[in-house]
Amino acid sequence: MSDYTEVEYNIEGGAGVEIAEGQEVMPFYLILDQSGSMNADLGTLRQAVEQLIAELRSDPETDDTALLGVISFGSSAQVTIPLSRLSSIGTVPQLTSLGGTNFSAAWHKYDEVFRADKKAIRAKNGQIHRPCVFFLTDGEPGDRHQFRDVFLTTQGKNATKGWPYVVAYGFRTAPADVLKDIAYPDFGEKLGQWFLLKDNNAKAVIEQIKTLINQTIVQATSTNAMGQRDLQAAQPTPTANIVHGSVDELIEDD
Repeated sequence: MSDYTEVEYNIEGGAGVEIAEGQEVMPFYLILDQSGSMNADLGTLRQAVEQLIAELRSDPETDDTALLGVISFGSSAQVTIPLSRLSSIGTVPQLTSLGGTNFSAAWHKYDEVFRADKKAIRAKNGQIHRPCVFFLTDGEPGDRHQFRDVFLTTQGKNATKGWPYVVAYGFRTAPADVLKDIAYPDFGEKLGQWFLLKDNNAKAVIEQIKTLINQTIVQATSTNAMGQRDLQAAQPTPTANIVHGSVDELIEDD
């Protein structure tokens, strides 16, 4: 499975992505659960997003290569931060409660956004890596039996060559089997990753998730001795109270 897909990029219907002609970019998206159960944590979550952006753009190679977008969801989904260069992102908007927990709404919005973003990078002849999605939730979705099909029919490997690498983070009442269904791909050599954080302190949990996302993005945007980049989800320390793994049901890749 290749992490590199030749495409280009120009933004239509959203804020423009400021990249140089032919630039190599790595798109990262945060999909944030802002359902009612997250209401008391939205200030902490917003602060963590602000800190993440500040930390990432302090690394020159990451700031040069990474693009970051934020999608918020509850009963419906919306774009909170359009895909942008880190150094061009201003103040993170206030996060508000968006009602229920509908994962399908989140994936429909991601599908709409990434198709526009990819089309947008094409105008600049950009070299775009496979997108990476970090999906954060604190509970079980109301559309438990639908969201996986929505993802597969819009962004699965049979729907698009540019399917994303999805890392799922859950806490509070998020079930492990739901996180495994979010993580993608579940075929080939590199599998989607899921993390269930057991700490009851939401502030501590969000800080841990921020740290793991930061490490993942910085590692991915750093070139190795051969001048290559590799995207792998950062792993927690052995002492962290986190259950985690790769998706464990492999589907034969025809």
